Formats: sequence, structure tokens, C-alpha cells
Amino acid sequence: MPQKQHSKDLRDQILQTTQEVIHEHHLSGMTIRKIAERLEISPALVMYYFPTKRDLIHAVVDDLIRYFNAELDDLIQDSHISPEEKLMLMLYREVEFITRRREEVIILDFWIQSTTDEVIQEKMRTIYANWERQNNLVIQEGIDKGVFDPAQAGWVSRFLISFITGAVVQYINQPESFDLHAYFDQVYKVLLRMLHNPEVAPEGIPSLDQEI
Repeated sequence: MPQKQHSKDLRDQILQTTQEVIHEHHLSGMTIRKIAERLEISPALVMYYFPTKRDLIHAVVDDLIRYFNAELDDLIQDSHISPEEKLMLMLYREVEFITRRREEVIILDFWIQSTTDEVIQEKMRTIYANWERQNNLVIQEGIDKGVFDPAQAGWVSRFLISFITGAVVQYINQPESFDLHAYFDQVYKVLLRMLHNPEVAPEGIPSLDQEI
């Protein structure tokens, strides 16, 4: 049992260290040797768990999927938080991720890699499918409780993902001039207006210079 635990701990350390190296050097600069040197182990030991760099990259994506899902699932299942509050907390969770940059920079690298790697492409589809599923659970809860309008539900989940994806790209490229908190305040107001008001169609979303 201790040996199995040690093996799991080392495997987890390799995955965490790989994320650090990808964040600092991007996928193109990530090597098994760099990871081994940082952990002060031999490259052969890294390859015992992950025989190739590609295997390691795929495992990192799986690790990120588990991480994102576990945190959001806990929030979604909390019956003490209203659907509106859950939507707000989901948005501000993204502010934390984007500000920290590590996970978001890694995901951007995987987006690029997915154009040539079919396995990563499929894993990225899984990330977005899970993300949309979690959004829809919160929206459906609001519908069931009578606080959200079902007519706009299909749009809101997609818009939420698009707003966040756009924020990631803008902030990473312009961190000094892109106010994340102000941006997500506006996103939250727009989404609530869509969900609460059955007369606001997608083309009727207010512009940012219009008072909400």
C-alpha cells in the first residue's frame, strides 16, 4: 500500500510540474528532461509513468478536466446558494483563473495543439461539453425555481462560454489595460437580464455604454 501511494504521489507531482513547465515555456518548450530536472529524478522515471511526451500532454489535459469539473460540480450541488449566486460565483472563479494565468495559458496552448492532435481535439471537446453541461445545470435550476426564463436558456450557456473565452484572450494579451472585474460585472448583468426578461432576445443584448 505505501508503495502504491508513493507511485500515485510521484505521478501527481509529475503532472503538476508539467503544468508549471508548460506555463513557463509553453508546449513547444516542454521536455521530459526539464520536468525530471525540476523534480530531481531521472528522465527514465518520468517515462516509466508517461512513455512519451505526447502521453504526458494527454494526461495533463485529463488532469485539468478533473480539476475544473470537481470544483464546479461542488458549487453546482450546493443547495444553499441561489442560481443567480451560482452564476456570479462561476464568473468570478474565472476571474481568479485568468488572473493567475497558469491554467488559462495552458488551455490556450492546448487549443493550438488540438488543430494537429486529434486526441487533444477530442479532449478539448470534452472540456467544452462539460462546461456547457455545468452551465445548463445552473440555468435549469433557476428555471425550475421560477427565477429564470426558459426561452433564453439555450443562448445563455453558449454566450457565457464565449464571454469567458474572449476575456482570456484579451487579458493575456493586454493585462495592463483589460479590467477583468468590470468586464465580468457587465457580463453578469447582461446574462441576468437575458434570463430574467423574456422579451430580451439575443439580438437585443444592450451595448456596454447602455445602462443596465
